[in-house]
Amino acid sequence: MHTKKIVVLGGGFGGLTAALALNKLFKKHKDVELYLINRSKDQVYLTQLHEVAGKRIKPEGVCYPLDIALEETKVELVVDEIKDFDLQNRKLLGEKGEYGFDYLLLACGSEPEFFNIPGMQENSFTLWSYEDAVKIRQHIEEMFEKAKREKDIEKRKELLTFVVGGGGFTGIEMIGELVEWVDELAKKGEVNKEEVSLVVVEALPKILPNLDDSLINISKNYLEKHNVRILTNSPIVKVEEDKVILKSGEEIKTRTLIWTGGVRGSSIASKLGLATGGRGRIVVNEYMETSEKGIYAIGDVAFYTDEKKSVMPALVESAMQSGECAAYNIYADITGKSKKPLKLNLHGNMVSLGDRYCVAQVMGRKLTGFPAKFIKHAADMHYLYLVGGIGFVKEYFKKQFVEKLRDRSFIVDNVSVTTSVFWVAILRIYLGYRWL
Repeated sequence: MHTKKIVVLGGGFGGLTAALALNKLFKKHKDVELYLINRSKDQVYLTQLHEVAGKRIKPEGVCYPLDIALEETKVELVVDEIKDFDLQNRKLLGEKGEYGFDYLLLACGSEPEFFNIPGMQENSFTLWSYEDAVKIRQHIEEMFEKAKREKDIEKRKELLTFVVGGGGFTGIEMIGELVEWVDELAKKGEVNKEEVSLVVVEALPKILPNLDDSLINISKNYLEKHNVRILTNSPIVKVEEDKVILKSGEEIKTRTLIWTGGVRGSSIASKLGLATGGRGRIVVNEYMETSEKGIYAIGDVAFYTDEKKSVMPALVESAMQSGECAAYNIYADITGKSKKPLKLNLHGNMVSLGDRYCVAQVMGRKLTGFPAKFIKHAADMHYLYLVGGIGFVKEYFKKQFVEKLRDRSFIVDNVSVTTSVFWVAILRIYLGYRWL
């Protein structure tokens, strides 16, 4: 009997979830081989990159080893960067070798969209990879060091103006980190905090458009209270090395633009020649199958619309649920069973505005402050538990609360408690919940 090779490309939450689901379904099938190909040995928790960029956690704090997650499975981890495809011969072409497949599950995510704005790609920082986050962190520290030595007032202002382009989840979480970090940087760099300018530029009429208006207003008020200037209805039309130019004609002098204004499907996937939808994402049906039989796409790289014509959002939950759906349908195709359509069951959104504040909209409830922060940490641990078990949860706890880089404390009922002591109780509650 011909051995079937199933390859999952991408080790994010969607890809890893799919690989684990395939392992469970094909555990006793000796005629099926499973492979997970990823460009690094770690899964990078992309939605926490702002914490690295804002020096809340160590750079390795977003990295979780894939070999640990896969060690008791039949899934073989391959670390390689895929550069091209040979669909006719069913092969992936990587830097280190070629990989044949019978079924391919694309979980290669997305990348920044620059919308053809002149100078944007050349003169902005993106926040879409481990390397991006480290680069932003180093650059911001460098700006404060230069400002410390700069005597010219206008040049100091330019060095100390930090602009985030895009008021979605990533942009607002990034500016929230800067709100807290600049206090520490100003003291360390002997810079007057009043000289620092933080700006959010959003083309739409409001920030965080996927949240309820009441939470949007709470978030906006919180940021403005901490001296963040928020510009809505303000598309960026050009970016130069030392300034951002808005459609209104206003020019913001800065050496730091962090661009979070949009994403598109991975350029790797575009080389396949498959049907694509919005911003280069691959069109899939309700079974997550592309226009090419035997090739599936999930998460950010997939363009899926439900019966109401709603587009699947780029969320961790979407990636994981679409990954499970695609895995089952590959199994169904091989074993002759009926396929099952995707039925998204999304629970909500949580947005951190730094380490001290959060807003959340979960299962119809609106939360702010500590309750929202609690839910966000619980959700993060839940996702990590699903793909990496208790080991990943313990790693998360250590990285978030023990190996802290900024001085932090939580205020609960007017009593200040140190983070690591307080959250160990939360960890115990969470582990008890998982055990039950």
